[in-house]
Amino acid sequence: MIFHIARPYAQALETQTILTEIGLKSYILSPAEVIYDVAQSGLFVDKIKSSDGLIFTSIHALKALENFSKNQFENFQGKIFVVGDKTYDAAKAIGFHNIFKADADNSTALSAYISEKFSGRLIYGAGKFRKPHIEEKLGQNLDVFELYEARARDAFDANELSHFSHSQENHILCFSQRMYEITFDLLKTSAETRHLSVIWHIISSDDTKNASLKNSDEHFFYASPHDLYHKLRHI
Repeated sequence: MIFHIARPYAQALETQTILTEIGLKSYILSPAEVIYDVAQSGLFVDKIKSSDGLIFTSIHALKALENFSKNQFENFQGKIFVVGDKTYDAAKAIGFHNIFKADADNSTALSAYISEKFSGRLIYGAGKFRKPHIEEKLGQNLDVFELYEARARDAFDANELSHFSHSQENHILCFSQRMYEITFDLLKTSAETRHLSVIWHIISSDDTKNASLKNSDEHFFYASPHDLYHKLRHI
């Protein structure tokens, strides 16, 4: 069997290292590239001083802030709410402290915690494409700044497509519903892969597990990357 990692390149490299340690052969697909919005990031930083708390659900939102002075992050006295270990580490690395990480690796758990335990003005450093949970739950006390966009590529290159096998199982790892949708569309527009059946592994919170899928291939869903890696260790 062959595994294809459908993530932005830097994150895909980290996943490939883990799969190699497990003993699985894998190749990187890059269905999207991350574009950072410098103007929105500047506005976000200017707004920090008037907020009581900040929300980050992706490491990319924090990467958008890396070129700003650490002082204003280190001096921020409010609460930082994040989803996932990588996001937690990135928030800490650029100077934030007083960080709360959601127990579950999804924004639903985080928004539920905030609505129950926190009162005050919040700023959400978000991506252009995101799930609605946080805005639906916290809309009245929330300002949203779109700091980055995962922009779909026009096509996979020949090298990426050459790693798909017509004699072995092709497993594709997608770390969000959006990456699944982009990857599916790119594969089905390529003559080399449009007729292949593949096995999809999708990181998805509970409320999107029943989302309409674009094909009849086999699908497995996981609540977090940790759950996915645990499964692959026993595959």
